[in-house]
Amino acid sequence: MIDSVRAAEFAEVMRPRVAELLEARTSVVALCFIERLPLWKEAEPAAPTEMRPEVFNNLRRSGNVFSKVWAASYQLFLGGDNKPPAGPNFSGDPSKREKYKESNRAFWGGWNSVAGQLEAATQPRSGWLCIHSFLVLTPEHLQVFYAPSAQATEYEVGEGAQAGWQIPRSRLSWIRKHHKKEGCFEFGFDDGSWCTLYLPAHEEAMPQIPGILAAGAPTP
Repeated sequence: MIDSVRAAEFAEVMRPRVAELLEARTSVVALCFIERLPLWKEAEPAAPTEMRPEVFNNLRRSGNVFSKVWAASYQLFLGGDNKPPAGPNFSGDPSKREKYKESNRAFWGGWNSVAGQLEAATQPRSGWLCIHSFLVLTPEHLQVFYAPSAQATEYEVGEGAQAGWQIPRSRLSWIRKHHKKEGCFEFGFDDGSWCTLYLPAHEEAMPQIPGILAAGAPTP
């Protein structure tokens, strides 16, 4: 797991790279590193392979033989494409929405919903060692950006950046702090779906977003 200190460092490294990829004079309201949810009662759904975006497959390893072998072995252990651990289904059953609201479930909407698309975007496929995902909010859009890890360790950011999934900000209906897990935020959308993201270094970025619901506030 990437802790809050390192996540904040990753975000600062990524900030100028994101600026280069955005349209000229686009300001960044918030930029956060996204980590997989920590172990808790509700596991994070694993997106279908076909919905996970392919990124940085053109990168090539360099350096000494040891670093190449170590990185290749690590990637083989992970399954070859940064595959996330198995998780529960991402339910989009309309008859379950009220029940999920009442029980404070972390996900609802199904993979074709906006929340499902965002969740899938945070689980990219790549032949590289590790891909880091970042959530970026601008005045007009909510977006996901990617950076590769360093060649031989996931605890550093390598060179490069890539823009991914995005939607108009107007489709983001609400954000709420999770009622139990520090650093977890729920994102709700205009189609009624929602998902939960773990943002370890949220202290600086998230207060810049107006209207975040308090932990325990009812799900809209």
